[in-house]
Amino acid sequence: MAQGKPVLTCGQDQTFVETGVTGILMEQFDAGIAADHLRTLASDRAKVKQLGQAARPRIAALCDPRRQAAALADVWIEAAQKKRGA
Repeated sequence: MAQGKPVLTCGQDQTFVETGVTGILMEQFDAGIAADHLRTLASDRAKVKQLGQAARPRIAALCDPRRQAAALADVWIEAAQKKRGA
């Protein structure tokens, strides 16, 4: 995703991969269905480009080190404040 490529993966959490937006998220793995998705993508280069262009900024925002460090600091601050109040 960071390289501007769509992803085909399995799972249920659409935080990173959202079907039709940043790639294809299959609820569970099925080789035949995965092959169908890959054939579809291979025949539609414009769709691959569109998905990849959406994937790059999503992964950059979600995995930004400064953002992640700030979120972690917030967790520690909240934990410390709860401990003081306990």
